Amino acid sequence: MTELANEKVTLSVEEGEGCAVTFQVRVKPAACEAAYQKALREARKGLSIPGFRKGKVPEAVVAKHFGDRLNSRCIDILVQDVFNECINLYGGFPWNNETIEAPKLEEFSRDAELDLTYRFERTPKMPEINRDNLDLPEIPIEEVTDEALEAHLAQVRKHYATYEDADTVEEDGKITCKVESLENEEPTTLSEAQELDVTPDQMPEWLLKEILGKKLGATVEQTPSDRDHPVRLTINAIQRSVLPDDEALVAAAKVESMDQLRERARGHLQKDAEERRHRARIEVLWNTLFKQYPFDLPASLIEEEKRSRVKRMVQELREQKLSDEEVAAKEKEIEGAAAAEAQRAIRSLFLSRAIVDRANLNPSEADVMARTRNMLTWQAMMAGKQAPNLDEASLRPYYDHVRLQLIKELAEDYLLERVAA
Repeated sequence: MTELANEKVTLSVEEGEGCAVTFQVRVKPAACEAAYQKALREARKGLSIPGFRKGKVPEAVVAKHFGDRLNSRCIDILVQDVFNECINLYGGFPWNNETIEAPKLEEFSRDAELDLTYRFERTPKMPEINRDNLDLPEIPIEEVTDEALEAHLAQVRKHYATYEDADTVEEDGKITCKVESLENEEPTTLSEAQELDVTPDQMPEWLLKEILGKKLGATVEQTPSDRDHPVRLTINAIQRSVLPDDEALVAAAKVESMDQLRERARGHLQKDAEERRHRARIEVLWNTLFKQYPFDLPASLIEEEKRSRVKRMVQELREQKLSDEEVAAKEKEIEGAAAAEAQRAIRSLFLSRAIVDRANLNPSEADVMARTRNMLTWQAMMAGKQAPNLDEASLRPYYDHVRLQLIKELAEDYLLERVAA
């Protein structure tokens, strides 16, 4: 417990987990008198009584005119001003006003000594981060092997495949099906001609297993994981893929030769390897920062973030058609994952802000707006939509989120730049 004092208060400070702070305060008469004089000045300022100039009404007349209202105002001023005195002595600040538990006084005396107790959550005490002392293990870039190159070229060849009619379903081909729901006694048509790619990344595992080798007109009945009743697929058309030979592949890829295509593919794979290395370095960087620079976080902030993440996780499970019982069975797992994610997200946020502030790297508003425009344009393009209105008013709702993401990236680049050097 820390003891602090000035001419108005004697303060005992107790700090606990979750940034919890308790102020035990002995209020001296000087603080009570100061609160009384402040309340008196406020009352005089707006008081107009015949026979007295405005603002010059005698103290006794003011006290008689306002009565209990003056006493109540003295209490409000005292409680707030004493807290401010304590905060100045303590040197820390509340995380937000909602966490402050202030004392409740019923009576006020100008010459009293009072004992008051305040509780609140403080802002985190951030450690001084020295990037010169960060010890990150070296993460090598994965080598682009001949096997990886040939596997990539095989995918490129599949991408440029053409299709021809077939009698039997083969992997990498296509099928067109009639899809019916068997929820009721009479089947309900969901789609007359549903086109499906017969590939592991586009077709559910259960359907791929059932559909391979089927003939035209064959049916498959199954209950998908996202439904609580069976569906029936009837195959109306089958196509198999025809891979291009080297000459056709070179023409489709708009290169001059297979050697040039291999070099281009190698460049893509090399870039992917560098990106994976960068992500791995960032992961190691944050794990090192969390371990090397521990600090306490406001409990209410962690709890709020955890609740938000639990809500989102539960919603995702419900979108996967899990029942209430199945969701409840995952409750502990969800709670644990949400708590860990909340801790990591908020800890990285505070560290990022501290790093960027001390390095004077905070992004400008123009930087944030430019990043927001790029983000929204890219999202629209990936969704096949026209770019949305990108005036300042439409960008503003995304501003805080994008700014925090940009701060995190600036902090990562700043630290990794020094480590690399």
